[in-house]
Amino acid sequence: MLVYYGYYIIPKIYFFFNLIEKGWELHLDPKIGVSVPDIMMKNNATVPSLSIDGWVDTPIKTLDYLFSHIFLSDNSQSYLYYGNISSVSYLMYKNQSSINDLIRDLTEMVKNYLGRYYDSVNCEIIDSSGDSITGSLTMSLSTTDSGNLYTLNKVIEYTDSSVRKIIDSL
Repeated sequence: MLVYYGYYIIPKIYFFFNLIEKGWELHLDPKIGVSVPDIMMKNNATVPSLSIDGWVDTPIKTLDYLFSHIFLSDNSQSYLYYGNISSVSYLMYKNQSSINDLIRDLTEMVKNYLGRYYDSVNCEIIDSSGDSITGSLTMSLSTTDSGNLYTLNKVIEYTDSSVRKIIDSL
């Protein structure tokens, strides 16, 4: 069943046939009347951005945007919400003497922050630090939204109390 959307019907049909040829698994979306790939399905978590993406509403991209928010935010960026800002840099500064406290606080912060957008959040952080100055944390996030499970894995490399690299992991 195809629904007419003005001049957009031809590009949409071409786009979906290209996805089918590439082997994408398609699901029926009753809202628009055509099949869409799983990565494009909308979720309950919608995040505004000032980029070309506009309102981000695809599950994996939303999770990635929210993950980047906690790294880009600063604890003192707001007087109104002071103490309620989720900031990795502040946690690393606060817990620079104890990696176990950092892991505990970071896990709690990520669960609280992502819990506003997803039904359930599971966060596991593994420390693979070399010495007391440099190291890395492996973070595995899994979220559930409307019964669908989404995962994100990152490796965070740090020096002293600052993040040096964030690497996507499998």
